Amino acid sequence: KVQWYAPTKSWLMTVSLSAEHKVRFYSSKNLKDWELQSEFGPAGATGGVWECPDLFPLAVDGDKNNIKWVLVVNINPGGIAGGS
Repeated sequence: KVQWYAPTKSWLMTVSLSAEHKVRFYSSKNLKDWELQSEFGPAGATGGVWECPDLFPLAVDGDKNNIKWVLVVNINPGGIAGGS
């Protein structure tokens, strides 16, 4: 996923390394040159492959001044219904 992040005037990219059970976060000012910012994982869920990562802001109790970022990673197989 690639999204614009206005506070830093840069693009953010969320990438899954499916077999390594990791997610990496990159930033770019021009959509051509990307810089690694951070990495997450593995975090206990190491079955299957990690896929379709999504990172989005969420206002806690609807309060726009209290924002938390949510990371969703699907696991296949291994999800509740057998897949992601």
